Amino acid sequence: MELDIMNAVVARPLRIVLSSMKHTTSGRHSSFMPVAIGFIASYLLSKLGDRVKVTLHEDPDELLTVIRNESVDVLALSHYCWNAELNYLTMRHAKRINPNIICVTGGPEFPIPEDFESCREFLLKHASIDIHVYGEGEVPFAALMERLAEGVSLEHLMSNPQLGSMSIHPQSGELVHGPRPDRLMDMDVIPSPYLMGLMDHFFDGEHAPMVQLARGCPYQCAFCDASQSWYSKVGRFSMGRVREELHLIAEKVKDHPHLVLAITDSNFGQYKEDVEVATILRELREIYHWPNAFDVTSGKSQHERILSVSDMLDNKFQLYSSTQSFNQETLEIIKRKNLGGEKWHEVLGEVKKRRMETAADYIIPMPKETKQSFLDGMKIYLEAGVDLIVPLTLVMLKGTPLASKEQRSLYEMQTKWRLVSRSIGTYAGERCFEVEEVCIATSTFSFQDYLDCRGFSYATILFRDPQYDVIEKHVRELGLSPFEFIMRAWELIRDGKSPISDIYDEFIRQTRIELFDAPELIKEFFDTEESYAKLLTGELGDNLLRRFRAMVVIDRAKEALMFAYDCLFDVAGDRLTDAQRAGLEASRRWASLVRDVGPVFAGQNFEGVERLLHSDYDIQAWYQDRSDKTLEDFCYQTTYRLWFDGQKIGDMLGTGERMYGKDKYLSIPRLLLYYDARHFWFRCDSVEREGAVGARPDRAGLDWKLQNWLS
Repeated sequence: MELDIMNAVVARPLRIVLSSMKHTTSGRHSSFMPVAIGFIASYLLSKLGDRVKVTLHEDPDELLTVIRNESVDVLALSHYCWNAELNYLTMRHAKRINPNIICVTGGPEFPIPEDFESCREFLLKHASIDIHVYGEGEVPFAALMERLAEGVSLEHLMSNPQLGSMSIHPQSGELVHGPRPDRLMDMDVIPSPYLMGLMDHFFDGEHAPMVQLARGCPYQCAFCDASQSWYSKVGRFSMGRVREELHLIAEKVKDHPHLVLAITDSNFGQYKEDVEVATILRELREIYHWPNAFDVTSGKSQHERILSVSDMLDNKFQLYSSTQSFNQETLEIIKRKNLGGEKWHEVLGEVKKRRMETAADYIIPMPKETKQSFLDGMKIYLEAGVDLIVPLTLVMLKGTPLASKEQRSLYEMQTKWRLVSRSIGTYAGERCFEVEEVCIATSTFSFQDYLDCRGFSYATILFRDPQYDVIEKHVRELGLSPFEFIMRAWELIRDGKSPISDIYDEFIRQTRIELFDAPELIKEFFDTEESYAKLLTGELGDNLLRRFRAMVVIDRAKEALMFAYDCLFDVAGDRLTDAQRAGLEASRRWASLVRDVGPVFAGQNFEGVERLLHSDYDIQAWYQDRSDKTLEDFCYQTTYRLWFDGQKIGDMLGTGERMYGKDKYLSIPRLLLYYDARHFWFRCDSVEREGAVGARPDRAGLDWKLQNWLS
């Protein structure tokens, strides 16, 4: 076959720029190292060696500067919902700078590859994409680059099927669809980008390491982009390579102990190999005192093994109970099978024994879900004691079954468009807005239901924060219902009868106004000076649950805590004895002093400050006790020393600023995802304890010190 050849001999290495771009205008969208393009680069270099010159980038301005100043042959971009518009903008500008540049994309922001019509429509709409690589990118991208390095023209590549790639035929305008490559099961064929030094410039104290130990997911959840059958088998890197890589990373970040370690595996902890990984991670903690926090998605089965892995890591990561729904009809539609009721409670009990935190997702509104079934599900979570419950809005991800035309029609799914949180910016003089399509109603779930459930979700995520875990302990000890407590708190907040009702009202208002009928309307609305300025400050366009929860912790910490105690008294009502009321008042006073984190986030320096607090109850001992004792068993006079670990807290806040920017309303909400409010409390040590019966010591000095502190 005659080939259209660019050059018989390529005189210089093929210049390739790989990028997984992140918006930077209002703080970096993500602080994690872009390991995915590291894999693409390391595999490519292992195959083509010095025939290519490859660099990795994530900053859009830096990338455009490289394209302006160098003769770049190929621009290859990781394509996700959070950077797709930025990719389109960059490719347009790149082709203006260099009309001969070849633009290749790869990633999940693409239709199901078997839906040829949708793939063709997508590529025709986004004409700046020359070739899209679907599925695993390492092998097909390397094959494309090898053909280019041999001198094969772009026109030839776009006109003929290429392995794992799609394009629009330059003459006919038809879709050119190459065959899907076999899955990589021996993952070691991809050299480590960390060990090759490709990630070195990201070790700057501002980026958190991200690693992949295994690739693939055996589950086929209809809402997830990992649900396609080709991805069901799990390939894995060898343990020797994992060990070497993790030790290298730990050595490089040991001076930044508060950096999180992200593990991208879909089901970490459920495989026997994960036990070996946990052993390695435990070694790192002993040698380097890192990692101290993890960003992982734990497995959906083999819970005994997951608990074992957690034990080995000092229970530093959350066990995710990602049931997504408790409505059986919904679960059948989305092809999800949850752990059975008795077994689920048994696993949660084991988690609680370890004082390990549990987390759960609940996606709304999915097919056949109703407002009542959602609240019933939330009640199951709350009564079971799940620590962090994260209700999510259903995002219509490209390539997922729920986003198909058939499913939309069958379940009368109504959708709107909204900004992807914090994913905006101005680059090359052009404003850019990332958008996502979300479901806000179905045949069984109205838009008002959606707003009500979002409101209840806000109250839940707020009062399930560790800041209020003392309330949870009181609720259970008094035999009250955690669900009833959250419901009462939500009703009072919603009805304007709380000190945080104004924050809640703004949350609901923004839940409404963040939704648009079309992507074009989003750009039209925000592309004005007034609206864009609000995006830059985070007043608009942020993750609403995360931001408005953090606003309470930052600005109304003490008021919200006192309101939680008021709700507790309200729900308990006449069931309280006089002794129980006295204990709750002592607890309220203790919490108001130990947990008022507002001044910390306001920048007050408490380094070296020590105060004394006298109480008729040993609240701290009761709070830490895990036996069946009640607060009344701790009714004896106690004096506490309250002190503040200023250096540690300063280090954490500094890490947040470096990773997410200096605006506390942007940095602190993200920091709290990994280091919750407990890390910012005053430390509380019991320094004096007296018998339950006896005279009280002279309190004059203690009261003076306490009053001096509060003033």
